[in-house]
Amino acid sequence: MCPWHEIRTPHLNMAWETYEKIAVAFKKVTEIDLSGGGEPTMNPLLPRMIELAKESGCTAGFSTNATLLTPKLSEELIRIGLDWIAFSIDGATAQTYEKIRRGASFQEVINHISFLDKLRKKNKSGKPLTMLFFVMMPDNFHEIPALVDLCLNLGIDRLVVKNQDVILKMERDKDRLFTYDGHKPKELQRIIRASQKKAKRNNLFMRVYGLYPNEMPICEQDPLNTAFYNWEGFVSPCITLAYARKKVFRGELTEAPLYRFGNINNESFNQIWSSPPYRRFRGLYKKRNKSFRLKYLDLIVSGSSQTKRSPEPIDYPPCPEGCETCHYLYGL
Repeated sequence: MCPWHEIRTPHLNMAWETYEKIAVAFKKVTEIDLSGGGEPTMNPLLPRMIELAKESGCTAGFSTNATLLTPKLSEELIRIGLDWIAFSIDGATAQTYEKIRRGASFQEVINHISFLDKLRKKNKSGKPLTMLFFVMMPDNFHEIPALVDLCLNLGIDRLVVKNQDVILKMERDKDRLFTYDGHKPKELQRIIRASQKKAKRNNLFMRVYGLYPNEMPICEQDPLNTAFYNWEGFVSPCITLAYARKKVFRGELTEAPLYRFGNINNESFNQIWSSPPYRRFRGLYKKRNKSFRLKYLDLIVSGSSQTKRSPEPIDYPPCPEGCETCHYLYGL
């Protein structure tokens, strides 16, 4: 179900020289996410990259499948002071997990995560914050309650249950569990509610992405305040717009432009960020944010009871081309 192996080619690592040029701008930001459509632990420079981010005053973390999270690497991450780490696990049992995560060993991954948890408890710093990301699919959603137990056993701080949101081929569209037509997946909803209650009882933070589209002024990738670099140094508003030219949206195969506003190897970040095309892109989202604020200000001033319930849909200004067919813009 993971699309990045297909669209992030060739499968190469970012050069240290490119990363150093990116790091010049670290003093302007607060957080560095070293995930980029591949497996960060395959890059032997990962610890050095984290160290440089930390030395620049940023918090740093990354997402991983944990197959290469060896005890040696865990010890190094603890020493460096990694701030957060997100584990991608799509099953609470070996049978389900290994069916989806082909080539991976469930027990080996669990052992790696458990070792890191023991190290951070021994270190008593509380770092890194640990998260478990689970992608809901027809083959695994029944294991969400068991996933809560797994998180509790592994000392996980946050559980995030996501949709299969980047779908590249029509034959994979059948695997999504969210819906556009208002149909209620009752069994899934029942399992989610029971899992949330269990998580709450045990003080486990749990977030579940929406099952129905709800257009937002701007997606949580927040391109007004973030930027994404691919392994070559090209700058995009987010990872999806950097790679996913074709994707399935509302049951149809759509095509979107790739946005690459410059390359850090040739220009400074200030030059790229302030370029007219990049400013025009962000300008569309600034207009959408303004519409959102004005709508709610009107409701507050008028004393409308709509502020106490779900408001009427907002007629937003257009978003950048390609974003209108991205599930993130609809909270999915």
